[in-house]
Amino acid sequence: VAPGQSQQAVTPAQTSSKTVTLDDLVSEALAKNPAIQGTERRVAAMKARIPQVKTLPDPKVSVGWMGNITPFDVQEGDPSSYRSVSAMQEFPYPGKLKLRGQIADREAEAVWWEYEKTRRRVVAEVKAAYYDYFFFDKAIEITLKNKELLEKLTKIAEVRYQVGKGIQQDVLRSQVELSRLLQRLTVLEKHGTDGNGIGP
Repeated sequence: VAPGQSQQAVTPAQTSSKTVTLDDLVSEALAKNPAIQGTERRVAAMKARIPQVKTLPDPKVSVGWMGNITPFDVQEGDPSSYRSVSAMQEFPYPGKLKLRGQIADREAEAVWWEYEKTRRRVVAEVKAAYYDYFFFDKAIEITLKNKELLEKLTKIAEVRYQVGKGIQQDVLRSQVELSRLLQRLTVLEKHGTDGNGIGP
């Protein structure tokens, strides 16, 4: 089946009971890729920070007293005895909180685009590896069929030569073509297993 017709994976999926699709491989890569996971966590952290920077700072409360240590019990006849409770709220310059929120929003957006860039790169790499593997698998399959056919033709040429109905040149030509085919098969198998990193 051609890549444009179906997104079903070839071997080793053919040897298992479950068919692995390209979508399955992409989903697994997106779920398990450490770069994507790390960037996704950064995006969540940056988005959670936006409402925080847009709110007023926490108020400060202070309590003080002099004289009798009993809280809020003013010592009579002692002018230095006092109790106090104070609260202070900081109000930034008008527009400063909004500006902080806008900056945090832009920073979160920048991290999101970094996440999206990483995600698209991983998807592209998985698809490229998948179709490379598809190509080499089909090329090996076709080459093996050609090898089987050429071996039969070589055997026929040898038999015809032995009974005097063929010439030695036909035998030699068949053997040379078979040798070339075996070399091509070796190259394809090497690239199919090592070149794209997802071979069997």
